Amino acid sequence: MLDLICKHVLPGSIIYKDSCAAYIQIKNLENPDTGDQAFIFKVAYHSIEYITSEGIHTNTIEGSWRGLKQHIPVCVLNIDVDECLLEKVWRRKNHTTFWDSLLIAFKNIHY
Repeated sequence: MLDLICKHVLPGSIIYKDSCAAYIQIKNLENPDTGDQAFIFKVAYHSIEYITSEGIHTNTIEGSWRGLKQHIPVCVLNIDVDECLLEKVWRRKNHTTFWDSLLIAFKNIHY
């Protein structure tokens, strides 16, 4: 997970997280340019409250991830999980204009 964060999240970004021990190492990531802590952290301690007085929570991403996982077949070998996730994200983003968006996507495919 650390490699993905370093690759796709800009230093200085705010990361919202819960207090799960798996996230402890994220705090040790440094900005390669300055050597300072790379990210700003906002934490929701679920043992105390699910939404902090500042409005910090992880419910949105947890719900999104649950929805994405439902579209990954569990018993299929040689499946491209990236493709499954990208399709789900695309469908979710274009759900109100599905057919128009699909036609535009087909029009823009270059071989």
